[in-house]
Formats: sequence, C-alpha cells, structure tokens
Amino acid sequence: MQIGLLPYFYRAFRGVPWVFHIQDFQVDAAIRLGVLDAGNVGSLLYKVENFFIRRASVVSTITEPMRQRAIEKGAMDERTWLFPNWADITYIKPRSRLNTFRTNLGISESDTLLLYSGNFGKKQGLDLIVRAADRLRDRKDLHFVVCGSGADAPRVQALAAELDVPNLRFLPLQPWERVPDMLAAADIHLVVQRREAADLVMPSKLTNILAAGRPSIATADPGTALHQVLTDHEAGLMTPPEELDPFVDAIQTLAADPALRDRMGRNARAYAERYLDKEVILRDFEQKLINLVAETRKRGRKKKVAQS
Repeated sequence: MQIGLLPYFYRAFRGVPWVFHIQDFQVDAAIRLGVLDAGNVGSLLYKVENFFIRRASVVSTITEPMRQRAIEKGAMDERTWLFPNWADITYIKPRSRLNTFRTNLGISESDTLLLYSGNFGKKQGLDLIVRAADRLRDRKDLHFVVCGSGADAPRVQALAAELDVPNLRFLPLQPWERVPDMLAAADIHLVVQRREAADLVMPSKLTNILAAGRPSIATADPGTALHQVLTDHEAGLMTPPEELDPFVDAIQTLAADPALRDRMGRNARAYAERYLDKEVILRDFEQKLINLVAETRKRGRKKKVAQS
C-alpha cells in the first residue's frame, strides 16, 4: 500500500485525479490466512488502506465482488470502476494439446495432463493438489504437473517428497514464449485457493486458461467471482476450497469425459473473446481516464470562477 503515497501527494500538489487500483485485498487475505496478526500492525494497515480508498478520485478493481468490498471499505459507488484482468487472445489461443511441451514430459495422447501453473503461496493451498495426486496414485493415466515458484514451494515440494507421490512433478516458472503450448498441452487446469482468500482475490492465471480454451477445476464458494465465471459460463467444475474428496471426484469426472472437457473448453474461449480481450478492456479504461481528466478540469474551472 506504500505505493499509494506518491500518487496521493502528487494529486495534492498538482491537482490531478488519482486512480487507486486494487488487484488483491492483501491485508484482508494476510490476516485471514494467519500471515499477519490482526492486532496493532493489522489495524494500522487497515487504516492506511481505508485512507487511500476514501481519498482516491477513483478506486478500480478486477471483479464485482471486489468492487463491492471496496465500497464496504469506504469507496463511493459512483467512484469505483471495474478494470478486469485481460488476456492477449491473439497470442494465447486454442492450440493442439499434442505439442512439444507435452511430448517433452512423455505424456501420451490417451493420458490426462492436469496442470497448475502460477504462484506457490499460502493463499493457493497447493497441498490440495499434492494430496489429490497421492489419492489417485494408482491412476497411471493421470499426470499432475505443478509449475511455478513462490515462498511456499519448499514446503509443498517437501510434502510431495514425504508422500512419495509418483504421478506428480514440479517444473520451474516457464518463459513467456512457452506459455501458449504449456496451456494448450493441459487437458485440465487446476485453479486452487484457500477459502479465506477466495472472495478477496481473483486468480490472474484464469484469464489465460480461458483464452487457451481449456476447462478448469477450481476451488471457490458460491458468491465469489471465480465461482460465478466458471459456473455461469460452464467453463469448468467447482469444488469447495480445501476439501479433498469433492476435488478428487471432480478430477475423475472431467478426466473420464473428453466431450465435456471439449465443450467447457469452447465455452472458456468464448468467454475470453467476449470479456477478456486486452484491446477492448484497455480502450475502455483509457476512455474512462480521459473522461475523468476532463471532469476534474471542469471542476477546477468552476472552483476558480467561484473564488473570483
């Protein structure tokens, strides 16, 4: 939140509008997950956050539930914008699953590749994937790949080593030029997060998964943006956060039904084309900024006239 200080003072001295964008409600998530104590430090951070939210010209965020959360924290309804995460739908698009990324892993056409790609953090709760792979260790046709990096990686990898999971492998964060093939190679994408953070964040990885035209199994409760996107548009299966049995059942259901995966993948791509086009989102946001500047200048002229 310290990044809010410079624009706050810049606006104060120059009289320009200030847009405060919230990608994640990090303080809420950190306290709920036990990473941050809710005592004096947490209280101070809440006050700083609320200070910025109440004084920004506009507060923008990436989902409707998060916009409502900003309003609860003091933002004015008419001064909040949706600025969703986008996808480069011309670069990330449906491709053949039988590509070099898949063949380099030695996974056959008839087998099922389940992929998690992203951050290894406490809010993701990657233990769920490790334990699901362990539960399904006798399914030789299922291959779990967890790709990425983060603070929680050593602990998650240690758990996998302790359980000696044979059908799970870890890969480092992949270069951007390999991402389209990586996303396409997966038959099912896994989007997991712990319950405490589910309504405070929207996994940024989801936009590219949708653009790639692949189905997901995600963990989120009804009422969250993630649950709404995947269920309303039939682009994946939802299970309750941190619950192993429903998660394993969903994996087996989707793995056994290629037609369902194909249909959900088409729905995912259709959603991306309609709602996640980078150029459309940025043009809309640019126009909002232009309008905001014009409105601010108009108010400034009226103020000078009144003072004179």
